[in-house]
Amino acid sequence: MKIFLTGGTGFIGKNLQDLIIENDHDLLILSRKKRSSKKKLRFIKGDIDLSIKNIGIIKKFEPQI
Repeated sequence: MKIFLTGGTGFIGKNLQDLIIENDHDLLILSRKKRSSKKKLRFIKGDIDLSIKNIGIIKKFEPQI
């Protein structure tokens, strides 16, 4: 399953992303800081006020949640 997560680098988000990855789901995380991506775990830099570029990345990812 493909999941898009905002707040993925906060206290709850960090723990939630570990659980999501353990269950073999793909995860796209919106983060204010640039982070390195890993297999099944990708970051995009931005905030809740999404840029056109980030909207395109999200659409291409095709999240189910």
